[in-house]
Amino acid sequence: MKKPFLQLLETLQDESVPIPLQRISELSDLDRDQQHQFESVWPSVSTERKLQILKEMGQQALGHFELSFEAVNRIALSDSDSEVRSIAIENLWESEDPSLVPVLLESLVFKGDDHIRAVAATALGKFVWLGEIDEIPSELLHQIEAGLLATCRNDDSHEVRMRSLESIGYSSHDDVPQQIEAAYNSKNEQMQQSAVLAMGRSANKRWGNYILSELSNPNPLIRMEAARAAGELEVREATETLIDLLQDVNDDIRLAAVWALAELGGEDALNALIELGEQSEDSAFQDVIQKAIDHMTFIEGTRDLLLFDFDDDLNFEAPES
Repeated sequence: MKKPFLQLLETLQDESVPIPLQRISELSDLDRDQQHQFESVWPSVSTERKLQILKEMGQQALGHFELSFEAVNRIALSDSDSEVRSIAIENLWESEDPSLVPVLLESLVFKGDDHIRAVAATALGKFVWLGEIDEIPSELLHQIEAGLLATCRNDDSHEVRMRSLESIGYSSHDDVPQQIEAAYNSKNEQMQQSAVLAMGRSANKRWGNYILSELSNPNPLIRMEAARAAGELEVREATETLIDLLQDVNDDIRLAAVWALAELGGEDALNALIELGEQSEDSAFQDVIQKAIDHMTFIEGTRDLLLFDFDDDLNFEAPES
């Protein structure tokens, strides 16, 4: 009698039966032998079924943090189908393994499929951020920056340029502000949206006035990114406008304003969120507001602790909730 794992692999290859989605979780945390077994049968699985398997993995991983399909997704990175590869890259969004970088850079310059190149550009953003906090070697960071800056400047694909700009936004490279400024001053609203997103990721206070002006942009997508950026850059002058955006007709903008105010803190922001929670009849939205308030009070408490001299022998009690 065959082992359950081998039976599952046979079923995945069998076009005559539906994929047993309830068993996809068995592909999590494969040991070395299982990885080899899976890799040997993967080429014989149809592209349609591969896509279904990978999409189901992505959904299950989002809903169940204990599941890890990294081994399977890494195998799929070398698939002959570009859509399969792009979904595998997207599924690896949590991975911080630097060995992924060469694969992503290769995908970034791959000619013939702009979508997978854009997906790779987005995935590289995490590694730029890791480089900025010294979690990957500086040489590797420089390679990523060079690749992303090249596509920002010269790529024929509008989507690839946008995603590259968004990812390079995390970088403190001297050329990045110029790329953000050029995109912001372009006449293309999608590129302007990416520029505002990159501003928020930059940790650069130089963009504060830009963000303030974009909070009233008639384009809701730009307005949303400006709200997020105001929180990320701690643009405290934006508090009043963000409070106004809590009444925006666009739900995404309202959510962005909620979290931006949680980042900024302050009595006015707190009171506005409390009032909004009391007025809302949407229980899910109320939960989000409560989480934002909890985050704000935690951050405010941390800021208060910084006022103490920890060289002194002091005892602290947790404040009452």
